[in-house]
Amino acid sequence: TLSGMLEDSKGNLWMSVYGSEGESTNAIRCFDSEGKWHEYECPLLKNWKECTIADIELDEERGELWISVYHIGLLMYNIAQDKWELYTPENSLLPDSYIEDIHLDHEGHLWVATFGGIAVTE
Repeated sequence: TLSGMLEDSKGNLWMSVYGSEGESTNAIRCFDSEGKWHEYECPLLKNWKECTIADIELDEERGELWISVYHIGLLMYNIAQDKWELYTPENSLLPDSYIEDIHLDHEGHLWVATFGGIAVTE
């Protein structure tokens, strides 16, 4: 099942996908403009294939892919550096680990809608 999809300015399609109940097939995938598939797995999460990815957002200016993961928090993947960061209520100002929606505005602020309230980055 496709839970989110974005197209960047180069024509790459970024997708968050998950499998049926009982399947461990959750992933971030990219279908690049040359017709090749790429799959990304977060090394920070031991149970990556069992996580539920709710939403994705791409900040092309900074080269960052943001991923909301239910009951875990917010992941940031720096594409050029192949570097992952995890933000949770324990290490950031996120009000809750259940993140339903994320949105990047025209000024580069990331808005995060959680079960516990809304957060925004600077």
